[in-house]
Amino acid sequence: MSNTILYDKKIGSKGIVFKEHCEQSDNKKSKDTVKRSLVLCVSIGTNCYRHIQIGEDKTLIKLHQAIIESINFDDDHLHSFFMNNRIWDEDCEYISPNGELSSANDYTDRVKLSKFRLKKGDKFIYVFDYGDEWRFKIEVIDIINESTLQPVILKSVGQVTQY
Repeated sequence: MSNTILYDKKIGSKGIVFKEHCEQSDNKKSKDTVKRSLVLCVSIGTNCYRHIQIGEDKTLIKLHQAIIESINFDDDHLHSFFMNNRIWDEDCEYISPNGELSSANDYTDRVKLSKFRLKKGDKFIYVFDYGDEWRFKIEVIDIINESTLQPVILKSVGQVTQY
């Protein structure tokens, strides 16, 4: 039996939306106002990954919430994104809002994905829970010229247990 799940229903308290219910931007808007969305492959190990579609106008904390909810983790620890794909490199670190900003660039609730001008093939790292140090590799696998109002879980393979 396959672990691959393609979703078609809404889940979660944070408004994470699955593929079939993804609300798109109004098609009547001019092409200049259409915002881009990223399709990200978020992996933790070789047999566990999620494909997440998220608008570039969303913050890193919104991506954090989508990842945590997609793998059914409790959101009870600090997190960081390392946008240069080098773990613990403070020069490109963005930290959870309740973390210590002394060495990081900014808090994840203040930084939108659009800041990084990501393109297909770009990679970065997400770390959740500095004690257990859950490391997620993230790669941009597609860019879509449409808005995504809420993050969308496009594909889910494998499972991990937090505790």
